[in-house]
Amino acid sequence: MVIYIDVLVILNLYVTFFLIKATARLAHVPARGKRLAAGTALGGVSSLVILLPPLGGFLTILVKAAIGGVIAYVSFGNFRPLPFFIAANLIFAGTELLLCFIGAPLAVYNGVGYIDVSFLTIVVSTALAYGGVRLARQVLDGKAADGRTLPLTITKGGHTAELCGFGDSGNTLTDAVSGLSVIIIREDTLCGVMPPPTGDDYAAVSAGYRLIPYGGAGYTGLMPVFRPDKVTLGGREVDALVGVSALDGVQAVFNPKLLT
Repeated sequence: MVIYIDVLVILNLYVTFFLIKATARLAHVPARGKRLAAGTALGGVSSLVILLPPLGGFLTILVKAAIGGVIAYVSFGNFRPLPFFIAANLIFAGTELLLCFIGAPLAVYNGVGYIDVSFLTIVVSTALAYGGVRLARQVLDGKAADGRTLPLTITKGGHTAELCGFGDSGNTLTDAVSGLSVIIIREDTLCGVMPPPTGDDYAAVSAGYRLIPYGGAGYTGLMPVFRPDKVTLGGREVDALVGVSALDGVQAVFNPKLLT
């Protein structure tokens, strides 16, 4: 089989990018910016191991493990996501084997696989593998958080409020401008993060809130919301707005999809 080095590197850049993104989904860690670019580049360059003389089984395993560890560390800044990176590799490798079962020739040298298929086939199969990982993580996280109470921390202007948030898929309130989900908290839990939105709507806006429409069965209204500097939910940083309203029995309500 003829192996084209430029094709090999480009395909591995593409696959490594989605491997890192899939790992981030599985491990609930961010993957973006310079680290994502560096990890992707390293994955592409590491495919050139295929040009070395035969390493033998044991040495090949050591080299592949070292490369995987370095890519994980470069991409995330630590080794904690490494088990998830390995899991993502196994999922993507399964997709490659499926291509082989349908007739695509496969060559493996020094632990690097080269499948003689069209670029479009690789693109589609990799996207499907990543989509499967993302969907599975979303379903599992949504089910895990729905109906559970998780620690919630809201920070703004140097002030922090520590609450208990209740996961409720019925809270579908979303800001139409930013597209962000809204975590609803009770007014008495603000703890100095923001002044209470007392008085009329004008007073709430003057205090730094925005008003967004909300409604339910037989009622509608405007809810004061604000953009916090930082929100952590269950130990994970999430991107959300915070709305203030009356709640019965709980301090805060969030949509479990925030954790997907």
